[in-house]
Amino acid sequence: MNKSSAILSLQNAVRALPETKAELHMEQLLPTAIAALPDFLDTAEPIALFVGYEQPYVMCLSYAINGGKFSNGRPKKLHVACHYFFGENYDDIYLPNTNIQNPYYGKEAHQGNNLFHPHGWATAFHILQGRYYQNVGLAAQSGLEHPPERTHHILQDSDNPETNHYAFNNSLLWHEVLPADNKPVSTIMVSYTPTDWDQTRPVIENMNDNRRLYPH
Repeated sequence: MNKSSAILSLQNAVRALPETKAELHMEQLLPTAIAALPDFLDTAEPIALFVGYEQPYVMCLSYAINGGKFSNGRPKKLHVACHYFFGENYDDIYLPNTNIQNPYYGKEAHQGNNLFHPHGWATAFHILQGRYYQNVGLAAQSGLEHPPERTHHILQDSDNPETNHYAFNNSLLWHEVLPADNKPVSTIMVSYTPTDWDQTRPVIENMNDNRRLYPH
């Protein structure tokens, strides 16, 4: 991949990220990641997945940015992911060379079944189009066996500069994404794992439904 100035700027930002979560501000990476997104789409080969093991159903394009190494020798990476959340019985999408269609078709889908989860990495999100609600809770301790109560119900709206972005710099945060209006939502997410991040991702029994959209 020929690196543009925007991608190089993002790579330099990754090199400057702190090693520990105490000084982490993931939201500061969003403008640089958004500026680099057209170049990723034009020149980089992504990991492309259909995430169908839990609601909400998502298509994902993911790109990795290398930023050197941590002091312990572990590679220092940032992942930039574009997510497309399917709308319930709203969008009719065709993906060449796949048999994937809107996974809500023919199902009793409703927002109460969406996955409430923590993140195994620090993250920041920007809603590019559409809007969703999220239920958020703060756990007392790390671990999937300690889910918190859902204490905040927040609307994240692409048209509102106050709410079209947010970050999880705290490993104890959990959330549940609820696309609004039965319409699709597009987002960009940046994720990074500092050396002391003490949370894990959910373990899903039927995770084999996570399918690559095309070979690469």
